[in-house]
Amino acid sequence: MPENLGQFFSGSLDFGGGEGMREKSWEDTSPSQEVARLLDLLPASWRMETQVSPRAEQPAAIASTPLSPWQRTCRVSLNFKKWVQFSPVQRELLFLREVAWRQQTKWLQVGPLQGVLCFGALVVAVESTQMDLTGVAGGVLLALVAGNQLWRRQRSVATEFAADQEAIAVARKRGYTETAAAQALLAAVDGGWRLEGRRAPSFTEATRMQALRAMVGGETSPIATATVWE
Repeated sequence: MPENLGQFFSGSLDFGGGEGMREKSWEDTSPSQEVARLLDLLPASWRMETQVSPRAEQPAAIASTPLSPWQRTCRVSLNFKKWVQFSPVQRELLFLREVAWRQQTKWLQVGPLQGVLCFGALVVAVESTQMDLTGVAGGVLLALVAGNQLWRRQRSVATEFAADQEAIAVARKRGYTETAAAQALLAAVDGGWRLEGRRAPSFTEATRMQALRAMVGGETSPIATATVWE
């Protein structure tokens, strides 16, 4: 049995027959071991571009910094006190999804908008050498339009959905079924906003949860949501 599937059955899950096993407190969890375990889940290409560090002051259990056009490294931060309140399977899907989301928002990857952006920059460079102000203006406008479209796409709900799908696809390669991965991610997203003390999920979170419920056939996830430790 794959290790993560073993964790699926040994975590703090509740299938309706009692309280289930309670997750260990954050003091009993080694951050370095947890980081190593999480990084081991990633595809090799992602692992080389991902850095994980603790950040106790952040409100969310997991967060990451937006990628600039010149950046390749995805920097993920964990609030370990909140992080260990999720079951191991939920943590795995949350982590995979966070990295997948940043991979989806890379600027330097093959795509039509990136091609238009590069072409606009090339036009600016060529026309600048010829002192053609009209050509330079056209190239700048082309690059700005493509850059704006890229920026908007990176913040779209479609990109959020794509990241969920990518995380589930990676989880399947690690031994999960699609349904189990979707259920774990659904429970983690639902538990995340509650753990932060918010009254309701954001529009994006609510839309993502609706899509994930559809993936599991509209069933309520049997995986317990995060338990707030007092």
